[in-house]
Amino acid sequence: NGHSRTCPKKVSREVAIEKMKLMLRELEQHTGKRPIIYTDIPFHKDVIEGTSEFEGYPFWIRSTAARPEERYANRRWEFWQFTTTGRVPGIRGDVDRNAFYGSEEEFQNWVAGKYDIAQRQSTTRLAQSPPGAAQAFAPRSGADQRTAAIPRPIEEPPPAE
Repeated sequence: NGHSRTCPKKVSREVAIEKMKLMLRELEQHTGKRPIIYTDIPFHKDVIEGTSEFEGYPFWIRSTAARPEERYANRRWEFWQFTTTGRVPGIRGDVDRNAFYGSEEEFQNWVAGKYDIAQRQSTTRLAQSPPGAAQAFAPRSGADQRTAAIPRPIEEPPPAE
């Protein structure tokens, strides 16, 4: 069944949300950075979908059989794991392959800590914003969530089969 004896098979949605909120709050407090939520399709559908609890967080989603817009209900994503069987020169065996939602420059700036992927803007602009603005995350609705608004990832995954 894939579950350990010490890990429950399933907890209620309410308990899962509370535990996520606790973990995210503690991670952010410890690191000073907003964590990225990694989720697969079943967990997103069972726990995250339909709640606004995590709207200010960036998402790393897993969808290996179809494009994200086909599997995640209007979920804006920052990273997309599109395969677990990718190949990379110099690595023997299968590897996960991922796409970043944005340009090469935005990715490099994110790595350098100069780009906030949740707000999709320069952290320099955030630092110049009015007090409290850095904690206020833009709503994820309207044109920003439409599948047509999803830009081409840096690394274009192969078409779904």
